[in-house]
Amino acid sequence: VLLPMPLLRAFGAAYDQESDHWMERDPLLSPVFASDDVLRRLPPTHIQCGGLDPLLDDSVDFNTRIRRVHVPGELTIFRSLPHTFVSFPHWHAMPEVESAMRQSCALLRELCAPKFKRVALH
Repeated sequence: VLLPMPLLRAFGAAYDQESDHWMERDPLLSPVFASDDVLRRLPPTHIQCGGLDPLLDDSVDFNTRIRRVHVPGELTIFRSLPHTFVSFPHWHAMPEVESAMRQSCALLRELCAPKFKRVALH
């Protein structure tokens, strides 16, 4: 673990409204705790992760787990980017972040509107 337990507890309490429910490994709080039967019901799942993300191993492990139960999708690792890289608007001009955003938009278009052609608006 890269982060000390007191810090993880503080994050968990903030995330779960001080209830300590996250310590029960509830799959509603994190899909990592879901059974394989539940994971099989996931829609196509595309995971993007920064190569400098301290949670990179968790992303790789979760990706491996859902592919093993035949959930379609892919994992893309953007090697030079940190955790939550899309959350920093001033980074959006970086080529690798732009690439990640283009990939996300293309996947959403494909998944949400596969029957429709992209129409140019003028």
